[in-house]
Amino acid sequence: MVLLFYVGVRLVGGWISTLAYYLGDKVVIPSARDVRIKVFSYIQELDFAFHVDKNTGSLISAFKRGDGAFFNMYFHIFHDILEIFVSLCVSLYFFAGVSVEVLGLMLGLFVINIILCWVLVKININKRREFNKAEDKVSGIITDNLLNYETVKFFAQEKREEKRLKDNFVDWYKKILEFTNSFRLMGITLNTTSSVDSF
Repeated sequence: MVLLFYVGVRLVGGWISTLAYYLGDKVVIPSARDVRIKVFSYIQELDFAFHVDKNTGSLISAFKRGDGAFFNMYFHIFHDILEIFVSLCVSLYFFAGVSVEVLGLMLGLFVINIILCWVLVKININKRREFNKAEDKVSGIITDNLLNYETVKFFAQEKREEKRLKDNFVDWYKKILEFTNSFRLMGITLNTTSSVDSF
């Protein structure tokens, strides 16, 4: 009987999850299209000075990154955060039944974790911003080189372009390590606070 109940709950949960994704797609896909059109129109309306200062590759890189961020933001808000919020409410309800002191302690630890997350996410965002600039430079060199391949060949600038790319990868490598290490810092910090919470 318990096994049948478990299978039924899993089955219904799977249907609800699939329905949530289906309904979400009805919202997020048209929204992604509208955002792309809006950004495209905005870039087209910028003055000539902006386009002279920016290269095509860095604009394409930023455009693609923004597109991916739109879908990630939707997924995290409507799936991860909602799930965490529901879990928190259920946990707090059960802790309130155990003892008011335990509930207060859990709320205090939750607030401390929220503050730590806020600080760590700000560090992560700053590192991501720095990495994005380095990534845009590298993408700009690659894209512009491919768009102007004939000119590079005509003036025999292949080695110069390769050196320029390698030089920019030095900063890119440093920035991507700083960005990925910000995730390691999050992991260590939150793992430590969770271990303290379990005492």
